[in-house]
Amino acid sequence: MPKNNTDKKTSITSFYSKLIIEEFSLDKTKTVYLNENSKTNEIPDTSMENIVLEMILNRVYNYQKMISECKRILVSDGRLVATVSSIVPVNGSVDNIWGFTPASVKFIFEKYFSPKTVKLKYYGNVLAGRYLLEGKNVNEVSEEKLLYVDPFFPVVTGIEVIKK
Repeated sequence: MPKNNTDKKTSITSFYSKLIIEEFSLDKTKTVYLNENSKTNEIPDTSMENIVLEMILNRVYNYQKMISECKRILVSDGRLVATVSSIVPVNGSVDNIWGFTPASVKFIFEKYFSPKTVKLKYYGNVLAGRYLLEGKNVNEVSEEKLLYVDPFFPVVTGIEVIKK
């Protein structure tokens, strides 16, 4: 587990997202990170071994198309890892269009990938969610409080799927 870095102001969602991606143990030399501006239509079919969508599906208007494109460009047995915020403030911001629960993420990804290959991980709890909404970063919260996982109140949900 990474330690809180007092030199940087890391957001709580970023901290959890990085933990999840680390736990899925992707080969970094064969991994591409996509974002909401990635031109996936320019990437050839079945050309990527590992894809990471780190905290972007909340911000992508057509998240279904993004997932479909990832499936198209993944090789057989390729892995897609995505992280999403499970707590989204309702303040009219265009930064977060969608909110996802672990159950909704599982349901969505099982439409595109075999349910047998879907794995979920999540981090967070009510207190971490409160700190997130208050705008605190990881350096302002004890690691013990951050690492307590409450399955009923996750802050970030991660999913790994394998293309079969």
